[in-house]
Amino acid sequence: MISLELYKVFHAIARTGNISKAAELLYITQPSVSYAIKQLEEQLGTALFVRKPKGVELTPEGRALLDYVQPALTLLTEGERLMARYHSLDTGEIRIGGSEMLIKHYLLPAIESFHDDYPGVRFRFVHGKTLEIAGRLEEGSIDIGLVHLPLPAGALQIHHEWQAEPIFIGSGRDKLRFAQPHEPAELFKLPMILLSPGSSTRKFVDKEAQACGGEIVPEMEVGSIELIKEMVRVGFGIAILHKNLAEAELAAGNLLEIPLTRPLTMRSIALVSPAKRELSAAASVFTKRIQLP
Repeated sequence: MISLELYKVFHAIARTGNISKAAELLYITQPSVSYAIKQLEEQLGTALFVRKPKGVELTPEGRALLDYVQPALTLLTEGERLMARYHSLDTGEIRIGGSEMLIKHYLLPAIESFHDDYPGVRFRFVHGKTLEIAGRLEEGSIDIGLVHLPLPAGALQIHHEWQAEPIFIGSGRDKLRFAQPHEPAELFKLPMILLSPGSSTRKFVDKEAQACGGEIVPEMEVGSIELIKEMVRVGFGIAILHKNLAEAELAAGNLLEIPLTRPLTMRSIALVSPAKRELSAAASVFTKRIQLP
């Protein structure tokens, strides 16, 4: 493989038609330029310049080579400029994976602040369950992910971690029914609204039910937290959610927190990235903007 520096020397000589001027342009000595072009000609097996009293002139082979070298170097220069823009956050993209509800609750303030300061950087959001997001991180299709812990053993770096309190929620119409503390085992026997199988939240709920000595027979399975809250609100059943994801509905009285005789197991949520791959400049700055409660 021929060195890129040799092609740069070739291009400088072709532009100036003079070895001394090429040396000045490249900030190297004239002998270094002469040696570099000699190396290039030897490696290509052909003469690229004809030496003249007042300079040099491209041979037909040299002119043919220039047709490829000039656009290639132009593209490389443009690439270097683009990398500088990425580094200065004038442009770029941050790819974030996670559930829409978690991204909204945990990352939205940082997203708004970052976008105000760096409007040239785009955000791309990929919806998925925890294991799907972990897989996308490992394959490199996203930069950072918002996931539930623990995860299967893997090479992921944790940037931020939050503790979430799971609670039973019911319709705001049922205040009298759920006025007194209940045993979790009793509540698991009631009609429940659950996320579809496969999500980390569904697995958590199933595990909590098994710890209470039973299995859940769901009244309804849905695909999003928002739909769970709506189905509970209208009275189709009860559910388990992170308390902070239902704050607005609880405050408005549309949902209520069912008091328990003992709390459910706390959960951990983390912002992670691949441990073996450095974050882009934009993603690195973004993660530093996230404020923990």
